[in-house]
Amino acid sequence: MLPRISITTRRNDVVGPLSTHHTELLTQAPDTLPARNFLEQLHHRQEHLRCQCGLRFHVCQAGTTFLRRNPNQSQTCSFPCSLGEGHVQAAAAQVGPVERLPNRPLGLLLYARSTGKSGPDPPKVSERNGTVVTQKYPGLFHTLFRLLADLGYTGWSGEPGRWEKFGGWDRFWAAFHQRLSETRITPSSRLTMADISWLPFRACRGGLAGLTQRVARGWDVPGYRPEAWIFGILDAFPTDDTIAVHPFSQGHREYLSRMNKPVFRPYTFGIEPQRMAAIGQTGPFLMLAVGTLPPKLNEFSKPAIHRVALQSIASSEYPLPVESSYERQVARLLRALEIPFRKPIFPEEGDLRPDFVCWERVILECQGMNLEGYREHKAEIHRRMLASPRYRNCVLVRYDPNDGETLESLKHKLFQAKHGLR
Repeated sequence: MLPRISITTRRNDVVGPLSTHHTELLTQAPDTLPARNFLEQLHHRQEHLRCQCGLRFHVCQAGTTFLRRNPNQSQTCSFPCSLGEGHVQAAAAQVGPVERLPNRPLGLLLYARSTGKSGPDPPKVSERNGTVVTQKYPGLFHTLFRLLADLGYTGWSGEPGRWEKFGGWDRFWAAFHQRLSETRITPSSRLTMADISWLPFRACRGGLAGLTQRVARGWDVPGYRPEAWIFGILDAFPTDDTIAVHPFSQGHREYLSRMNKPVFRPYTFGIEPQRMAAIGQTGPFLMLAVGTLPPKLNEFSKPAIHRVALQSIASSEYPLPVESSYERQVARLLRALEIPFRKPIFPEEGDLRPDFVCWERVILECQGMNLEGYREHKAEIHRRMLASPRYRNCVLVRYDPNDGETLESLKHKLFQAKHGLR
């Protein structure tokens, strides 16, 4: 007996019933080429399937094309679901070399691979101070962090007006584009990361459709699906499955408004919530979206986005990575006081990574929560930090807003710590 299966939108609106022919394909012959071709069509239309048992499935592309159960679900009846992920993946693993998809899955051209170096392993990313990240995202954040670190946007020299002197967002995106254009996607490719990326910069013309055409024309990495990267700034965490990115930087948009010139509408693309990860809970965010080209191309085609990484930044005036609203407050205070600091985004001593290092001798740590286990863990980290060779001559300052501490009191503690240095 075949199950009753419905085709739905990503928002669970029913499109219609799945035909008997396709139900037989997906339940009885999921490892055949016709079944995978049908799944490719579902993926292109961004449609899901819902079984009569109550479970919903989306199309996944990893080595082959198969159905994956949407997260955080349980069956609502005892009907045995024949669309289960384990059954389909087991069948997919047995697909012969002739029927296997000709291209490998999304490769994520990360910094280490694109430079031809093995490089350090991507850092472990987990829940910390508002981090909402699963383990399939560390490479994406590693790429974002490495670009920021290479460009020097992980600290503040204390020089007044440094951000404005550098040209604000226009200068930032220009530097970003230059860094991408210096890195080839593979050692043997003619393409650079800039060739497969879009960002709010004047050199990236044609919008997301132009990016798709550019990648389709120039891709020269056999064995990997063509990839497209999208960078941008989001004011807040997306509230639905659509993300909008502006074609110009904030500074350029403000200039157009002052000159009474039209400000172009943002470009949009769709993404399922389970494919987004964020470090930090509040915006603004620096965004990196990675996708592949859709199966059928036309002049209006946009990349099919598979992963989105969002990193909270200090403010719309400076892209310093922060992990919480408390760190954002501290970063703004340090800038206002013109205190030179750096914010490590990779471990500097073993697995130790201070929140802020001021004047190279004062470690500033934000106590993000009041939980006893959290405080015990932070106390152990601080003990190990001050005992390590790199930080043993430093002074530790804690900022604890959960205990009612104010930024004014933190300011006094910082300068007292500085004066106490030998």
